[in-house]
Amino acid sequence: MQAKVNYSALTPNTKNKLRQWVNTIGLCVSLLAAVWFFYQLIENNALSSTAWRQSSFWNLILFSAIAYAISGLLLGAAWSVLIGPPKVDKAHTYKSNMAIYGFTQIYKYLPSNVLHLFGRHTLQQSLGYTHSRLALSAVLEFLLLSLTATVLIFLFYDQSLSSETTIRLYLPEFANAWPLKSTALLLAIVFGVASILLFNKQNYNQATQSKLKPITRFALSVILYTVFFMISVCLLNLLALHLQLVAEFKPSQFIFPLLLAWLIGTYIPGSPAGAGVRELILVALLSQMGATDAASIAVLGYRIVTVLGDTVLAGINYLVLKKLSVF
Repeated sequence: MQAKVNYSALTPNTKNKLRQWVNTIGLCVSLLAAVWFFYQLIENNALSSTAWRQSSFWNLILFSAIAYAISGLLLGAAWSVLIGPPKVDKAHTYKSNMAIYGFTQIYKYLPSNVLHLFGRHTLQQSLGYTHSRLALSAVLEFLLLSLTATVLIFLFYDQSLSSETTIRLYLPEFANAWPLKSTALLLAIVFGVASILLFNKQNYNQATQSKLKPITRFALSVILYTVFFMISVCLLNLLALHLQLVAEFKPSQFIFPLLLAWLIGTYIPGSPAGAGVRELILVALLSQMGATDAASIAVLGYRIVTVLGDTVLAGINYLVLKKLSVF
């Protein structure tokens, strides 16, 4: 006779302890990756590079940070599309949703990778959004971002392979592009099917009360996420070009490294904004394009860009929320 599993034994206290252990492990992975990245910076004398003393390099970082902050508005717009209009307080429209999204993004730099979700959840509940509506929208956002990233990797992977050296950057010499492309396609199908099922979930569509059809919201969100990712890729390419890591402006060759780093950094629990993890992956991949010190500087510069961009976006949206009397 087959024994039955007692799932009720997993008490809330046990779940909390399990969650804490998972977050702790993820945080440790992030710290180890950050130590490795710092070691690479020292080993390659990247911190003492003359690039840090060039005003043109800092002007590029400042420009990129502003561009990154503006691109963050696209994520807020997509979130507004997913969550729909407020149900209770009609005075707070899509502007409130975008401002809350932009402000709470700064929480992701705290020792976890979900605190920005809790902050967003709390503020939007004060506007009349229900817990189930917010939770479903957050899951859908995660699925669509992952879908967009994997589709971009699938579509542009071959275009980023310009030589045998670059092929070795992504896969062992004996391999070719198709194992990775097949994996990306499979993941894209999984994320896509899950997203469509959630969009067609009856209680989700009733809860959001959106005038847009599910397919329209699906397509609009994916377009906004695509533009956001491509802006990020272009900014990394500009940094690499300035540091002479690459000889031309060709964003397609940065799609796989950046989006792979984004995906892995996002999926590791407890990693604040993927810190350390994304740097490790980017340096390991971009160093195959040229000098390791240039790759390390480009990756550190890109991290500075994202932190500054998110800080600027949070500051502006804080003022907007104060004006809208959300606080």
